[in-house]
Amino acid sequence: APTFSMHPYNYAMETPSGHSFEIDDTPGHERILLKHHTGGGIEIQPDGSVVIVSNGKGVHVTNGEYGLAVSGEGNMTFSGDLNFDIGGNFNVKCAGYNLEVGNNFNQQVKGTLITETGDVHQTIVRGNKDVKVYGDTLDFHVGERKIVTKKDIRIIPKRDFIVNSKRHIRFTAEEFLTASTGKRMALSSESMHITGRKGKIGGPDFHYYGGLFAGGEDGQGKETVFHGNLV
Repeated sequence: APTFSMHPYNYAMETPSGHSFEIDDTPGHERILLKHHTGGGIEIQPDGSVVIVSNGKGVHVTNGEYGLAVSGEGNMTFSGDLNFDIGGNFNVKCAGYNLEVGNNFNQQVKGTLITETGDVHQTIVRGNKDVKVYGDTLDFHVGERKIVTKKDIRIIPKRDFIVNSKRHIRFTAEEFLTASTGKRMALSSESMHITGRKGKIGGPDFHYYGGLFAGGEDGQGKETVFHGNLV
């Protein structure tokens, strides 16, 4: 930056190798400059700003506590990697937290991971999503939960598949509704209704037990047809 030094307010000293030290008391342009011959240095500008320039490495070692207080905005730019090695906890307290990752985002937690959201929690995945849990899983929802998919939903348990509902369980399909088992199927209810426009119920070893049989659409048995022995 251009300087506005005036004699006799400016004191400057330069060594044979090119190091320089300058104290300027020019009214309105007071500054202090300590510069290395490579261009690195420290400058205290007229408004009190401190500029530190390093053309090589920048190393800051503090053997005690370290504090940094900035009353305005702050910007940090690194052309290479940025590594944090913290022996204790890493605590961040802020009004809002925005994170933008241009490539992969890998997170590894060797202990407990707790995420708490006070309002809405939304997750958007543009590609596939794979979740592996090697222990038990508990999903607790106070409100309604909906699962909407434009393709199949497949649940493949190696053991039992248990559904407990305090009220109704409804299965509806626009085309087919199929239930099959390899050994035994049991349906029980205080009041059971199986109706259809047409179809068949039975098999070679199928037995009917009941106190009332009314066939046909009239419900009076006038259109009932028996094949085989009637006892």
